[in-house]
Amino acid sequence: MPYIVTGGTMKTETIILDRCIKWIKEHQSDTHKKLPSENELADKLKVPRNVVRKAYEWLDLLGYTYSQQGKGRFIRARKKKINLVLSGVESFSEKIRGLGHHLDTQIITSKKIRFNEYIYNILQLPETAIVYKISRLRIVDGEPMAIHTSYLPVELFPNIVQDSARIDSLFAYHAANGYVNLRSNPGVLYTDYPTAKERKYLKCRNLVPLLVLESNCTDMDTNKVLEYTQIKYRSDCFDYIIG
Repeated sequence: MPYIVTGGTMKTETIILDRCIKWIKEHQSDTHKKLPSENELADKLKVPRNVVRKAYEWLDLLGYTYSQQGKGRFIRARKKKINLVLSGVESFSEKIRGLGHHLDTQIITSKKIRFNEYIYNILQLPETAIVYKISRLRIVDGEPMAIHTSYLPVELFPNIVQDSARIDSLFAYHAANGYVNLRSNPGVLYTDYPTAKERKYLKCRNLVPLLVLESNCTDMDTNKVLEYTQIKYRSDCFDYIIG
């Protein structure tokens, strides 16, 4: 581990964290390599042990390291990421299965929502309309990687309540309801951090960023908005391709 110049406590933690991340990346191929103990690094850097402990805790939260009781802290194996094209009219299911991966879908929310001005405006609906929310956990090769939350007008999908538990691909569901000429409209892309519930579903740490994609889909024959969708991807599972 390289020598680190230190300053104030917070500055010191940040410097230690930055240098540790740099060191880990340089030794990434040496998976499970052990890091110096808190005492060893604190003595070397001439800083309090609690400063090193805090920096090490951040490494765990960020997913760079893991700890074993009584053995120390080690570099975590970095999983191979899936190349995911974010745009286009091909569904997530088709993209993932087309790459040779196994995909399972678990319905985690299925209910009518109260009036929400933002969602209703996107769907171009009056306040009196009924909107159904479906949230699906997307599990790729046995690992939860994304949460898809979609809002659909009941007037366009009158059987949505009965059908919701069986929906795997919304694009396929649209086609089954006679909407085949689709346009995926430009969306919003940003990063966020998972809530406690999202961490539980995605089995990720609280500092692993999520890439959030908001978009909506229109039937080009009727010009009606079929859905508004928010997808939250685990950033440590995918490399994102803008198509």
